[in-house]
Amino acid sequence: MDTRVATLRASAKGDGRPLSQLSAQALAGKWYSWFLGQHENDTRLASYWDELRDYLKKQKLPEFVLSFEQIEEIIDAALPRAAHRASWWETLRSSQEKMPQREACLAGGYIATRLADGKSVRFKRMK
Repeated sequence: MDTRVATLRASAKGDGRPLSQLSAQALAGKWYSWFLGQHENDTRLASYWDELRDYLKKQKLPEFVLSFEQIEEIIDAALPRAAHRASWWETLRSSQEKMPQREACLAGGYIATRLADGKSVRFKRMK
């Protein structure tokens, strides 16, 4: 992997040779495994998304909006920077893409959509 990283850096400087598609995919796969390994013992992830799930289950409205600040109060934790991306909240994605915040929204009976303001999320009850 170090060789591949060195190749990428050299290529960015105009030196060396570019990675093949196969090498680039292998590097991405190794990085992903490394990244998951960094977070596998983070037990707070599941518990604070349980708080959002439980909050959503108690709601009666068919649709409502929560600001990021309100969500942070519910989960008693700061949202990650990734929460500012609309795709991070998108619940209508492939079932292979398991993300705890998406699973919490679905388990709570809502579909979540980040609003254009980038600071709030619309929750719409699933039919």
